[in-house]
Amino acid sequence: MAPLFRSTKFHIENRPGLEDQSTEGIIKELARLKTPEIRSGNSGDHSKKRALAEWISDWHLIAFLATTQLFSPGDTKTLLEVASSQNLFVDLSILDKVLNSEGWQTLMTFTKEMSCESKGWRLGVRLIVLLSSSSSTDVLPLRFRWWYG
Repeated sequence: MAPLFRSTKFHIENRPGLEDQSTEGIIKELARLKTPEIRSGNSGDHSKKRALAEWISDWHLIAFLATTQLFSPGDTKTLLEVASSQNLFVDLSILDKVLNSEGWQTLMTFTKEMSCESKGWRLGVRLIVLLSSSSSTDVLPLRFRWWYG
């Protein structure tokens, strides 16, 4: 039986300006889906787990993630098997293999960190810019300029 992927939301290819495949975009979507809150096992919000299952069941997403070096070949294989599983939506515990993988844990660490930084740093940067006599962000350290705007 051929693998079954259920989503086509991730950009098919990386065409800068038209379809941008980026780790930052993935992390933003994972934060929007509140994936750091999803735990393995039967505890937690099943609607979040289902939304994650639908989102990761995307061939182009998995192919891109494989190029980021966040996932080992073994973790990528696990992600492929889970994302294309015929029973994924019948038994959401199948996702636990991905949730417990080292690559996924690394991705969740980045998602948590970027989410915290975007909440805290953006507010801080906007305050600094408002209080600054210059309207230019050139005076700000690079890490502040990246988050600003």
